[in-house]
Amino acid sequence: MTAPSVQASSPPERESPLRTLAPHLWPKGETELKARVVLALALLTLSKLSGVYVPILFKHAIDALSAKGVDG
Repeated sequence: MTAPSVQASSPPERESPLRTLAPHLWPKGETELKARVVLALALLTLSKLSGVYVPILFKHAIDALSAKGVDG
């Protein structure tokens, strides 16, 4: 007598959250909503860039205000 063949089942596939939300974020015929999504993404990108660049600007400002002849 042989044992029954057992096949490993793969886990059920899940859709990515972005793919699930995409129809709600980018609906057909909703130009105002699309513009708001683009504006929000642009502002998010701008905030991330400013978060990186502000410390560099502060370094340059402090270097410009410091005395030129001071060692250190």
